[in-house]
Amino acid sequence: MSKEYTVFGLAARSCGPNVSSFVHITMSDMAILGLHYNVVPLTFPIIRGRLAQETGNDQVTVPTLITEDGFVTDSWAIAQWLEKHHGTPSRTLFPNGIDRSTDEWMQTRLAPAMRPLFRPGFWAMQDGASRNYFLSTKYMGDNVALEKDISNILDPVTASKISASVRKVLSEFENKLGEKEGVFVNGDKPSHADSAVFGWYLSGQVSPGPNYDAWVNSGNPRVRKWVAAMEEVTRIVPGYQ
Repeated sequence: MSKEYTVFGLAARSCGPNVSSFVHITMSDMAILGLHYNVVPLTFPIIRGRLAQETGNDQVTVPTLITEDGFVTDSWAIAQWLEKHHGTPSRTLFPNGIDRSTDEWMQTRLAPAMRPLFRPGFWAMQDGASRNYFLSTKYMGDNVALEKDISNILDPVTASKISASVRKVLSEFENKLGEKEGVFVNGDKPSHADSAVFGWYLSGQVSPGPNYDAWVNSGNPRVRKWVAAMEEVTRIVPGYQ
């Protein structure tokens, strides 16, 4: 039986599923490489407490992967570690060599567009301790800003505008998908570049209606087809309630 890796993720509440887009990126990468893994979702307080103590890293984040080399933290660092230890000519995360351009686009373009869609749904799932941490770190304690985001995603008209903003950014990814033959970024096989974007689709499912409207629509047909292909390849189901 092949090795099963343990990946620490982010849970909104005790015993909840992973909600972190960056953990979803690692999950997708491991699925692409055919690796078995077990995600252990931890709440913000546990990450800042127990995981920081276990790893000896006060600034530890998730994903964090347990390996024979020790703890590897950050989806980009994990992708490179996985490629080094498990990449093959037929199954690789970086078919054209190490390339971070899609990750950079995700962080500078996609993530900012997705946050107004993601954060209210994530907030609704959290327990008290996690909510306190989330409010203080993501909103700098600004309750008014948080309440505005929640109100916006609950209002159909404003939520539609948020989805449209995400669609506009995804039109750039639509063009990227059209640069090569095949449904994925680099052609016929998925790679880390696909995972870097797919992680946000998965986490966006905390707000399923607006997320579906943003990603699966006639305006970006390649993206719509790509979402279905990535779901088929990775078999990742967020499992949000």
